Amino acid sequence: MMLNGDCMAKTTAARLAAKSLNITAHGTLGLLIRAVRQQLRTPSEVVALLAAIPQQTTLHIRPSLLHDVIARVKAEWASEL
Repeated sequence: MMLNGDCMAKTTAARLAAKSLNITAHGTLGLLIRAVRQQLRTPSEVVALLAAIPQQTTLHIRPSLLHDVIARVKAEWASEL
């Protein structure tokens, strides 16, 4: 559990440092959505990456939030999937 707390503290510290430097910070989900919008990744690639998060990463995201983000990507880029 200490690792989770340490990770949260580092994330919070990074966001505060970015804010103090007038840098906009984005989380993992936001970066993946931006990658599709900027055509750096296909919607299919991003859906696959999002779906892999619980099994292949240590990133802690509520399952319901992850489900909602995947559903939004699928809805927004349905014609490209």
